[in-house]
Parts: sequence; C-alpha cells; structure tokens
Amino acid sequence: MTFTPLELVLLTGFISAVIALGVRIWLGSRFVPHEQCRLQHDASADSLDNVNTKLNILFRMLRALVVHSDIPKDTQAQILNTRADDKE
Repeated sequence: MTFTPLELVLLTGFISAVIALGVRIWLGSRFVPHEQCRLQHDASADSLDNVNTKLNILFRMLRALVVHSDIPKDTQAQILNTRADDKE
C-alpha cells in the first residue's frame, strides 16, 4: 500500500490530533489552571518578601551583637566588613 505525500501529511496530522486529544483527556486533571497558578505565584512572592524582611532583621540584630560584644576591635571590623560572597 503506497500513499501520496499529501495522504501521508493528512494521516500524520490526524494521528497527531487523536494522540494529543487522548493525552489531554488522560492528563487533563493534572494540569494547574491559570488562575490557581497565578494565586500560588502571588502567594510565593509574598512569602519570599516575608523571608527577606526577616533575614534583614536578623542581619541587623547580628551586626548589633557584634558591635556591642567584647570582641577585639580588629576582629569586629573583620566580621562587619565581610561580605556574604567572601570566602574565608
């Protein structure tokens, strides 16, 4: 049985459409709706802002502890001037 190029293209398109429809039906309940995705994204952004705020507070508290501790001044300066990306 031989097919012309047009028949092959049409047959391939039809089979692809049937398979895509089957996959959509089979996995349709596993997709996240756009609205739910947007809500989760907004919630995670708020959560990230909350974490950043708490991290900044902790950072300022730690700096205050270093400044007011009885560590030698040169060690205090080394601790306070160290950046997060510096390797020791």
